[in-house]
Amino acid sequence: MKGQKKWALLLLLVFSLSFSLAEFSIDINGLKTKDYISGEDLTFNIILLEEKTKSNQEVQVEITDLQKTKVIKETYLSNQEHSVPIEKDWKSGLWTIKATYEDETIKRNFKIEEQSKIEFSIEETNLVIKNIGNTRYQKTIQITIGETKQSKTLNIPVNEEKKWKLIAPEGTYDIHITDGDSTFTKKDIKLFGTGNVIGAIDEGLIGYTGFGTSPSSAEIEDRDISLVKLPLTFAFVIVVFGLGILIGVERFTKRRTF
Repeated sequence: MKGQKKWALLLLLVFSLSFSLAEFSIDINGLKTKDYISGEDLTFNIILLEEKTKSNQEVQVEITDLQKTKVIKETYLSNQEHSVPIEKDWKSGLWTIKATYEDETIKRNFKIEEQSKIEFSIEETNLVIKNIGNTRYQKTIQITIGETKQSKTLNIPVNEEKKWKLIAPEGTYDIHITDGDSTFTKKDIKLFGTGNVIGAIDEGLIGYTGFGTSPSSAEIEDRDISLVKLPLTFAFVIVVFGLGILIGVERFTKRRTF
């Protein structure tokens, strides 16, 4: 009886091992070799074979860019086609899709094409420049207010925006903005300002940098005071201080002589 029990236990162990070591393979099919673009669907199929037969099982899927600034995790059934829309905030460059079943993981790469896109709008007297592409916006734009033109170089991260306060002598103006690819025009915009300044104030900066104008006489005068008159004042103080020292030394010498 003891021998029979041993054989029964051995057979049960062998059966359990053979079941746990059942062969399976996993792969990801359906990805394009060409670059994807924003708005397109990422379509894929997780092929799972157990004992060379297709098996419908839940598989953990992770989609991420190389820096892992965006990570999408979801569970999908194997051997079925699935689609994930590529949103505007998916950055350009190399991405990875990873499928995990039990202790087996498979990775495949795909690439998203770089798209530099900008959106211009005017809200009251503010020019709003929003990056709606999937890469950092680094271009020079030309802003025209009436007849005054000026170029501005921008550096706007993905999905962020820049705001400029438009100013000009009180009146109505046509506004035209272009970066060579995108163009925006809006007519009869009411602007307010003082003097002859025509320009834009960057709300992200302290102070003001206008464009299309030259420094006023008051600004030049202030600049002369700061760069010329102030050093001369310091020089005068130093000279007076030096004379005082010399006079003191001379008096001390005379006292010792007498």
